[in-house]
Amino acid sequence: MGIDAINDYLNIQNSITDSDKYAKFLNDKRDIIIAESSFRSFDNVIDIGCGDGYITKKIRGNHILGIDISDAVIQKADENCTRNVEFSKHSLFDLIDEKNSKYDLVLFSEVLYEPYIGGSCNLIYKIIDNILNENGVVITCHVDDYYRMRFPYLLKNQLYFDNENDIYKLEVYIK
Repeated sequence: MGIDAINDYLNIQNSITDSDKYAKFLNDKRDIIIAESSFRSFDNVIDIGCGDGYITKKIRGNHILGIDISDAVIQKADENCTRNVEFSKHSLFDLIDEKNSKYDLVLFSEVLYEPYIGGSCNLIYKIIDNILNENGVVITCHVDDYYRMRFPYLLKNQLYFDNENDIYKLEVYIK
């Protein structure tokens, strides 16, 4: 993702997070993601594109890693971090050579849009397949109009919900 896209994202986040409606939507979205991940327990979890960690901090797991490409949001995520959660500045594409870490749950929320990932769908499938344990879970949550990826795993659940402007699609896959 280019610096312009990062700045656009941060400007949007700064301008809309003051809204009570948007804050309620974020909390509702987080609660839906948490509910959809509660069908099993997880040892190792990674939240890719974790932002300020508003979902990462609530997800259940023994070892939780939130990664994002922005120093500013990682710093904010670290501020109120407790439990077994760690935040680190990395890109999804930094995981391409990861050989030592395997995850039971991989979470994406509003990360897999074309301006952020370009035409890298096949590379992302390969990266996730490399880091996801057998029978591991992938959860994606994105604005349906802008999200085109579908993971090559069993689709366990798919649901739609909305805020005032967009329809969101949440998918739960099992490898």
